[in-house]
Amino acid sequence: VHFNADGLEIDRINAYVLDERRTSGYLLPQEYANRRQNRGMEGLTITPDQKKLVGIMQSTMSNPDASVSKSDLVRIVMIDLESKVVSQYLYQQEGGPKAYSNTAITALSASQFLVAERDDDFYKDNPQAFKRIYKINLQHATDLEKLKPTSTIRQDEQFGLLIAEQTLEQYVLTAGWSGLAQQGIYPVEKTLVVDLVARLHYPHDKIEGLWVIDEQHLAVLNDDDYAFSETDGVLEQKYLDQDKTIIDGNTLYILDQLDLTAD
Repeated sequence: VHFNADGLEIDRINAYVLDERRTSGYLLPQEYANRRQNRGMEGLTITPDQKKLVGIMQSTMSNPDASVSKSDLVRIVMIDLESKVVSQYLYQQEGGPKAYSNTAITALSASQFLVAERDDDFYKDNPQAFKRIYKINLQHATDLEKLKPTSTIRQDEQFGLLIAEQTLEQYVLTAGWSGLAQQGIYPVEKTLVVDLVARLHYPHDKIEGLWVIDEQHLAVLNDDDYAFSETDGVLEQKYLDQDKTIIDGNTLYILDQLDLTAD
């Protein structure tokens, strides 16, 4: 959503052709309308040259439906703010059928970014909880919007790129990432920057903010959900310890000695 300096909404970028709030003509591919409920575009950033707007989905989309919810395929979308041309890339999550979440992205350059990837566990419950920051590179990844049709590949207006009439979310579940590679489709390259559990015994369930201070220092912020959580429809206080004495809260961690340079 785009606001002006007075706080008034002036535009929206979404996948809905008939949305009259879209005033500038920016449009996401229509498959993004199939996002999973409450698992939409969790991270948004702009490249240092201020020319590209880049978003990452939190989880695999319900494309074509919820049967693919355990896929580890996540989409990254890039919009050229001058030409309005859209590019799409794939990100492979580490969680496999555990369905991890990508909850933040920030640009290092026009093609390299930091992303946060996490599970839903607290350290108090699982000392092997997954909270990591990766550096990704789009340079050798496949832009889905530039793939040419073949006898098995075609673009569908509602579901995006189809392989043998399956969406990418379906295809990766049946053929794997090696199957995508055989079709000439490759995800972004990713390298681990920091494992927050190993380094900090990170106590929270969520990472949702990244701030690159300089080439060695990174700040990480959690989302405490107002210090509440929900289990089977029951609202509960969010605690960070087994004895239930430490209530979760927003905490900014500043990490040093990291490699945050863009190649």
